[in-house]
Amino acid sequence: MPVSKCSNKKWRIGHGDCKFNSKEKAENAFKHWVKTKEGVEMDFNIEDTVSMDIPLLIRIFEYMHEDVKDDVEIHEIADRLISLSALGRVLNMDDYEQIVPAQDPEVKRIAELSGIHKY
Repeated sequence: MPVSKCSNKKWRIGHGDCKFNSKEKAENAFKHWVKTKEGVEMDFNIEDTVSMDIPLLIRIFEYMHEDVKDDVEIHEIADRLISLSALGRVLNMDDYEQIVPAQDPEVKRIAELSGIHKY
């Protein structure tokens, strides 16, 4: 289940706001959201399975090869991939910003202006 404890001692779902007072409340809110969104309760991503399309896979490989500084960052990215995959959908380039850490604002702005990457 994609809930985690925040530095303010509250809990959040995925990368959402840290607003739940307990892990149980965050998990219950997530279960309710799944029931409401999908119409039926689903089996959660217990086995930590990630599915993504090929363009995203290639971009993640490029990021790992060119930009990752250490193993800690690899594990953080893996955790984000698992959280985003919790509902079993296939991830795509629209999810990229939530997977990799934000880049330097100047680099990001130059890339946006040049049309090199969509950030």
